[in-house]
Amino acid sequence: MQAWHCLVIITITLCLFAFGMFRKDIVENTEYVRIDNDYVNDNQSQTLSKQGQSVTINQDRNESKDNLSGKILGSDAWAECVCILTVSMDNQWIIKYFSMIIESKVFREKIFISLNNKKTVAEQIFSPFESTFYKENKTEILGALFSTREIIDEKQSLSIICRGHSMQSANLLSKVLVETLHNVINEDNANNPILSHFSVQLLEIRNLESQIEELKLKLHGTIKDQTNNIESIAIQSEIMQLDEEFKEMKNILSEVENIKNRTKDINEFLKIEYIYNYGRIQSLDKLINELLMLKSNRQLDDFMSAQIEKNILSNSSLLEQEIIQSIDQIKNKVKSSIIRRNELQKRTVDISHSSLTVLHNNPRYKLLTQLELELEDKSTRFNDSYSKWKSARNDYSITMISK
Repeated sequence: MQAWHCLVIITITLCLFAFGMFRKDIVENTEYVRIDNDYVNDNQSQTLSKQGQSVTINQDRNESKDNLSGKILGSDAWAECVCILTVSMDNQWIIKYFSMIIESKVFREKIFISLNNKKTVAEQIFSPFESTFYKENKTEILGALFSTREIIDEKQSLSIICRGHSMQSANLLSKVLVETLHNVINEDNANNPILSHFSVQLLEIRNLESQIEELKLKLHGTIKDQTNNIESIAIQSEIMQLDEEFKEMKNILSEVENIKNRTKDINEFLKIEYIYNYGRIQSLDKLINELLMLKSNRQLDDFMSAQIEKNILSNSSLLEQEIIQSIDQIKNKVKSSIIRRNELQKRTVDISHSSLTVLHNNPRYKLLTQLELELEDKSTRFNDSYSKWKSARNDYSITMISK
């Protein structure tokens, strides 16, 4: 064998050895990655499992509260008293309104208030619910104890179901519910409607009115000196007079406040001319002074002195009441002055809509016009729909039956 043959054999052997070592490293690294991935995946599975358990626990806790109504409604252990509310065929459209009222949170709160005034009835209705959770959620429990259901075959009737742990408690709840419903219907009015959609409409109208009043007060400063309209001149004259009266009343109230802080002697208030000239204050003050002079006469016997003292105290009490009334009158004058002034300022804008071209390019005037149109539209729709409900809401009767 020649030398170069030996070199070739040695080279091939070294190459095979190097390849074998390289392959071994790759296999070992691959196995390591596989094992590491398995470990990570296993940990992730355990973590997800724990998270799933945690979520399940939290969901169970929430569902225990959310399913309160479902548990009460779905249980066969509850006695039920059914009331049938019926309206005339012409007014069957109000059935959905009665359902909305009874299912509302406001109605539930009114029943709860009524039950607070009927402690024995409330105890019988809530007697199965003694745990802390139940005690803290009585209004929610109450909402689950009654519900409404439309009667498919009778469009003019509504079924009201009241539940209780006994037939007696179910009947008691139904009586409280019917009584509360009657009161709610009788108390319902356009300024405080029981139906939520009317309340929303009314709130929108009040907001528009407030925006319009604010805009008119701001626009008044723009137009007060830009017209010779007779009505506008009369308004400006009255506003000036009101301003003077307002300033005078405010000064008097400031003086009254100073006296109150300085002394408790009510006679100090008589130094204020407006108060001294109010009502019977002058005559009472003179009478009290005359009685004090009589009392100082030492020739009077004990009986006469006692009678005079009694009259002094009686008239002093009347004098104090008159002084209080005079101060209240001043406060009321200040309030009415502010209200009247604002009304006159808004009236100035109202009478100037068509005559003052300077306003038409004013962005506030444009906004005012838009808001007034919107207010007119919303007010008309509200008044029409509420009047229709008002004319029909008392056309119902309720019959109680046990189940």
